Amino acid sequence: MAAYDSILNVDEWISDHYFTTDETKGESFTKRVKTRTKEWADLENETGTLSPVKRFQQYRGDLQKAFATDADAETTDGLIRKAFGFGASSTKNYNRAGEQLSYEGWHGNAGTLIVLNAQPDEDVNEDNLVSLSVTGGVTPAGKDPQPTKVSKLIGDLFLAQEPPEFIVVIAGTWVLVTERESWPLGRYLAINLQLAVERNDTKKAGELERVAVILARENLERAADGTTWWTQTRDESQQHAVKVSGDLRDAVRESIEIIGNDVLARRGEQQLPLDAIDGNDLARQSLRYLYRILFLLFAEASPELAILPTGTPEYVDGYGLDRLRDQILDPPVTDKARHGTHLYDSLQVLFAQVNHGHDPLEAPDADTDAQNEGITFRNLEADLFKSEATALIDEVKLSNDALTRVLQNLLLSKVSAGKDRGFISYATLGVTELGQVYEGLMSYHGFIAQEDLYEVAPKGDASKGSWVLPVHRADSVPQDSFVMETQQQEEGGTAKVRRQHPAGSFAFRQSSRDRERSASFYTPQVLTEFTVGQAIEVLQEEGRITTSEDVLSLTICEPAMGSGAFAVEAVRQLAELYLKLREDELDEQVDPETRTLELQKVKAHIALHQVYGVDLNPTAVELAEISLWLDTMTSQLKAPWFGLHLRRGNSLIGALRSTYSTAQLKKREWLTAVPRRESVENLAKAIDAGETRDINAAGRIHQFLLPSSTWGAAADAKDLKTLAKDEIAAMKAWRRSVTGKVPTKEQTKKLTNLTARVESLWAITLSKMRIAEDQIRRDIDLWGRGTEHTAKNIRREQIERELLHNEDGAYLRLRLAMDAWNALTFWPLTATDELPDLDEWLSALTDLLGTEATARDSAQTLLGRADNWDELVQLERTEIELSGARKIDTLLANHPWLHTVKNVASDQGFFHWDLDFAAVFARGGFDLQVGNPPWVRPRTDLDALYSESDPWFSLAHKPTQAQKNERREQWNDDPAVREVVYRGLAESVSTAAVLTDVTRYPHLIGQQPDLYRGFMELTWKNASAQGTTSLIHPESHFTEKKAAPLRRGAYLRLRRHWQFINELSIFDVHHLVGYGIHVYGAEQVEPLFNHATSLYHPATVLDSLSHNGSGSLPGLKDDNGNWDLRAHRDRIQTVGLHTLEVWHSILEDDSVPVLESRMVYTVNTEAASVLEKLANAPRIRELDLQFSRGWDESIDKKKGYFDTGWAHSDSWNDVILQGPHLGVSTPMIKQPNPTLKHNQDWSEVDLEAMPADFIPATAYQPDRTAKPTYDADYGTWGGISAKEPYRIAWRTMAAGTGYRTVYPAIVPTQAAVIFTLTTAAQINDPRKTVTVGAFMSAVLMDFVVRSSGRKHVLPEVVDVLPMPPISERAEVRLVTQFLRLNCLTEAYAPLWEELMGEAWSVDTPLRKDEERRAAQVEIDAIVALSLGVTADELCMIYRTQFPVMRRYDQEDRFDANGRKVPKEIVKADAKLKDGAQLSEADRTWTHPQSGVEYVYEYPFRQLDREADMREAYARFEGMAGGSKV
Repeated sequence: MAAYDSILNVDEWISDHYFTTDETKGESFTKRVKTRTKEWADLENETGTLSPVKRFQQYRGDLQKAFATDADAETTDGLIRKAFGFGASSTKNYNRAGEQLSYEGWHGNAGTLIVLNAQPDEDVNEDNLVSLSVTGGVTPAGKDPQPTKVSKLIGDLFLAQEPPEFIVVIAGTWVLVTERESWPLGRYLAINLQLAVERNDTKKAGELERVAVILARENLERAADGTTWWTQTRDESQQHAVKVSGDLRDAVRESIEIIGNDVLARRGEQQLPLDAIDGNDLARQSLRYLYRILFLLFAEASPELAILPTGTPEYVDGYGLDRLRDQILDPPVTDKARHGTHLYDSLQVLFAQVNHGHDPLEAPDADTDAQNEGITFRNLEADLFKSEATALIDEVKLSNDALTRVLQNLLLSKVSAGKDRGFISYATLGVTELGQVYEGLMSYHGFIAQEDLYEVAPKGDASKGSWVLPVHRADSVPQDSFVMETQQQEEGGTAKVRRQHPAGSFAFRQSSRDRERSASFYTPQVLTEFTVGQAIEVLQEEGRITTSEDVLSLTICEPAMGSGAFAVEAVRQLAELYLKLREDELDEQVDPETRTLELQKVKAHIALHQVYGVDLNPTAVELAEISLWLDTMTSQLKAPWFGLHLRRGNSLIGALRSTYSTAQLKKREWLTAVPRRESVENLAKAIDAGETRDINAAGRIHQFLLPSSTWGAAADAKDLKTLAKDEIAAMKAWRRSVTGKVPTKEQTKKLTNLTARVESLWAITLSKMRIAEDQIRRDIDLWGRGTEHTAKNIRREQIERELLHNEDGAYLRLRLAMDAWNALTFWPLTATDELPDLDEWLSALTDLLGTEATARDSAQTLLGRADNWDELVQLERTEIELSGARKIDTLLANHPWLHTVKNVASDQGFFHWDLDFAAVFARGGFDLQVGNPPWVRPRTDLDALYSESDPWFSLAHKPTQAQKNERREQWNDDPAVREVVYRGLAESVSTAAVLTDVTRYPHLIGQQPDLYRGFMELTWKNASAQGTTSLIHPESHFTEKKAAPLRRGAYLRLRRHWQFINELSIFDVHHLVGYGIHVYGAEQVEPLFNHATSLYHPATVLDSLSHNGSGSLPGLKDDNGNWDLRAHRDRIQTVGLHTLEVWHSILEDDSVPVLESRMVYTVNTEAASVLEKLANAPRIRELDLQFSRGWDESIDKKKGYFDTGWAHSDSWNDVILQGPHLGVSTPMIKQPNPTLKHNQDWSEVDLEAMPADFIPATAYQPDRTAKPTYDADYGTWGGISAKEPYRIAWRTMAAGTGYRTVYPAIVPTQAAVIFTLTTAAQINDPRKTVTVGAFMSAVLMDFVVRSSGRKHVLPEVVDVLPMPPISERAEVRLVTQFLRLNCLTEAYAPLWEELMGEAWSVDTPLRKDEERRAAQVEIDAIVALSLGVTADELCMIYRTQFPVMRRYDQEDRFDANGRKVPKEIVKADAKLKDGAQLSEADRTWTHPQSGVEYVYEYPFRQLDREADMREAYARFEGMAGGSKV
């Protein structure tokens, strides 16, 4: 380990493991030192300038002499400054709380580094460095110098208006390095120069080189390119911590299995029953136990928070986790030691002290005069430490052997060949990394194996989920499917073996289906910070936050919480903002030495009182609470309880306080009309005014009392129509009976009465919740603000007992009614016999809610005066008794179908915002909503459902549809399988039904039921009048035609829109995935928002907002082929009504309102101006093309029209083309390989050697035996088969950042396509068909499609592409070149001969690469001219929008014969010395498809597309005699 006593890493200023490890394979400080010193050495060789290492070595001897002889401070200081490149001190000024002060110091480049001097004492050491006095003191304006501690001046300078990044302090033989963000945490580097120069260790990356690298001016000040070496190094250290957290996730997963299996083993040894143990419960308790340990590790790593008495010798010796670090390095060896529980018992003592607290002065026999009676633990009284949280573990304890392995996992870095295994740093591994650990486990579940099981996954890779397979069925899946693990062998060494879960063992695994459904992708901190920061800026811009008190009045919500990362970040940023605003208001500043503590108190106040969150996963709620707690811990915060604010539930499925008029019942309008949401704020005002009713809701009917059109949604599961035929018929009949009739007068009367009961119960619930909210507050002293002391008259236990868990109370009665309304949408097909008719529904609601009577109005008036909890509870009991509502036990007995309601509600977690967070909505809603909601869409994946029982459905290699159907039949009689399939399909169909129900999500009508869209509308509805919402979510609503209502709503609410592409893999999803950060406010009259697209990192946005507009325009990639991160003012576009009008003219027809126009994505404003030029051009739709999507790859395959199978057909009539077959203007550029492994298992076709009758291989074959109507069912155009004419085909999937977006080519008659291709033709005019194809092949048309942001190039996209009239000469050239590019075989002869009037031959088409490229360039130029786009603009579009094409153009070489030289020959040629050439043999290459041998002749040339475009443009411009072709 590279640790030196001369270099002290105080409180882990940088991760200890990163800083001290010698490994160079991964990231480490050692590797950074070696790389930096090599850079300096290379620069020294080039320029002759002394490197910083040599500079230090030059002064080392003088320094050693000065230290040894106690030279005067001025001499020593001068030598140190010269050795590390610092300048001499001079007087510098700064402002503090409106006062100007001066000090002696030196500033580096742009003030990013400050060097100070301290007066060293005789006994200066690392412990008293920061308490030394600053040389010369600090001088207020007009006054004498004041003695000032180093710590005080550093804190002041870091809080200045323009603070430095680093401050260096020279104190005799010591040098201190501090950094702005870590200084408040008490972290810094201290270097004892005397020790280093005396030892004179000159090894590579040894002590002297490390000191030189640490202290060199060149590394501490900002360089000319805007980077700082030390900032980058600390960032890398943090990334190292993030990677450690990834390892820690695996360690936690493994540790859960260790604990679970130890619990089962010990229960067996103690003869305790195992049958009643639920695997998931055991997993949750194991996770809680691990988080107890993690909590203590974090608390110990943050001594400044005073959570644990870490500084006392008694704690270190008797309780500290350092003892455990020592013990795990020496694991138990005897059976007795391994089975003992010493480690468990030790931890339990610590857990108890932390939870219950210990104050030695409160002990009965305490000696109050004693100087050292003992150590003090604060009582946290946290849910995490409750005994019931780990009851299964505590019942049997944990063995030393199990806990040793667990602690090794938590404390030591991952075992890896060639790397040190160091202790994990919990000082640098923060709460956000802890969240990453958790979110990676969200889709895992625990179970106890009932038989011996293997774990299987695609190719044995369980990272994306896995399945279990009984050992006796091991032969039923491909043999590469088994998950392998390294196991110690008895004879020594290790071996890879199949991961097995023996019968009776506990397993904790990730279900592939659950992973997809949970959409649990951790949001990296860089995006969390940016998303929250953008929202807070908008809150300030729009006046919601102007004062520090405004910060403390915000209500904050993370509606899809996960680990609470966004809530934690909101708390952090708002706490900082509070202090900043309060400092400005008071014109004074927080003492830098107490700022961290003061900030922590503000964070605690905000987290406890202002943060709300919801998540469907109950463990997520627990761990989000832990995350908030860990990040806001303060010695003043005892027993924090988030139970009213952080709730388990499905944010998207529930009921609101929405109503209909009684008139809307008469024509069943409530089934399709949008209800009116009744403000809870109005109800609160009525209560406060002592009124008996909210008059706004009087006489109306609550939506959740009426039948819903979504009830019995499972009956619409198409995949179950055969399997559950009878159940579906029964459910449909019931649905018709309850929704098909208007309620009778008697039923309407009951509904009216029930509505009154709902309002009464809601008023009671709201009153109790408001008091409860007040009572859970904690008194926390905030800087600059008087403490508001809250009288605590009720305890948490009362709130839980008399509100949250009181089934006979008003709150849970309302909840059960709402749950029942939602449960009937999710009703299981297996319980159709329980479904209630309308009379039973109303009867059950009456028994549940009671009957309203005017005689009780006097009791109701008490509500406004009942500000006492006990009075409210008594009023509630009286009111419910008088109403005649049944006890819940009686209710369930009388209406047994409600048992199923409760089960469904428990499973689905319905959440009722207006009720569950009634106190928030009484104030108007949420002021700040932030998060990254799920990106998934509920879908019915039969294979995934059957895979839960038989993994073959997901692991078999391209099985035919017949094989799948046959195998399903084998399982359909299995009750367990039927239950999984029924529930899985019903859940997906029911969720989709809710999200497409116009009464609940009117903006989503007629759209795909993406969950993120539901969250958009939900957060809009839940926002306060001045509220701001900032969400990370996909953008398909901006480009999907049917999403017009949602798009319109978004445009009118957006304030900022930043679209990102995941090319830097910031998210753990595919690199091509696009997403946006969307900041919404209240609806505006007209759209107005900032907008930028094709971003890769948030820093680009922040820097672009302040950019001066200089420099070249950014594109998708920079000139070096890297994704373009350059900031530029022209990236930011302001979108208003005019912009939408331009987008509309490009993408829409007159039937679409401007506010519903789809979005255009351009990377800079100049590209946007090119699109504006195209706005008024005629469109392709004017040609009246016919379109076909061909066969559907999934649906039509299931129907039996075709199946998987490789073949070379003899006739085009048997060909089914796929997307990869086509290139740009090339109808058969590739063909599939016989192996059909995956979608990239294709090979290029040799165009030069292509025979006249060539037909490419295909991966799908028609099945006319199963479907004799194969040809007739393909579709028709105007009475002819859609296969009959020559057509333009293109890849349906748009590759927005690839070589090209659109790949159009002509396909022959009779060939079919699947929907990875789309086809079109003008069936009466083949010339127009060809002209359309030529236009579509042009780079300018590709840019239009790319800018649309569409993921699929559907007919509606092609229809709106511009296609102006062109001159006959230009059209002839356009058609000729496009035909010569496409007519590669005799299948095209009729088309060629019809349009060109001459016979086709094998020499007709262009076959060599260079001539084909030249023809395409001509097409690009002609199309640009026709649209009035200049040559400069055409080249700019190519340069900024098509980086992959540009890179290929830079890499490609063409030989003397115009052939593109294979890459391996280009690489071999590039390795030669100047003037040398490859031999003919080395230049010979055999095409793998044709087997033809080619010799590539010198010279090898790089072509210039921009020059060729300009030349072609000029040539055709001259031919046309002007700018119009």
